[in-house]
Amino acid sequence: MKLLSIISYLMIFIPGTMILVPWVLVLAFAPFDSGIYNRPLVILADISLLVLIYFTWIRNSSSNVFLDVIFFVLLLAPFVAMLIQWPITTFLYPQFILPFILFIVLYMGSVGKLYFGQRGGSGSQAV
Repeated sequence: MKLLSIISYLMIFIPGTMILVPWVLVLAFAPFDSGIYNRPLVILADISLLVLIYFTWIRNSSSNVFLDVIFFVLLLAPFVAMLIQWPITTFLYPQFILPFILFIVLYMGSVGKLYFGQRGGSGSQAV
């Protein structure tokens, strides 16, 4: 579920000057080209995405819920900044809305699965 959320995160399209730009390109080039206010948020999103990929697939260890929530906030921070800076009508198109909602739902689902998996999950047990 986390793999699908990361794929949907990278497939979000944001408005460019003339065409829609995939978010994966923004993450790759914005640390060198973005404005002074967005640069730290994009760099933090880059770092959190790389650490998330490292912990999840390369190291094959499940991270804890606290780290997953921190990564989630850091991954959403550039979008929150954009939604504050630009009018909401700028983002009302399917190439933004669908992957963005999929990322949020799938990532929170994977965090919930991890959280309830750590707690034991069953609730009541027969004695």
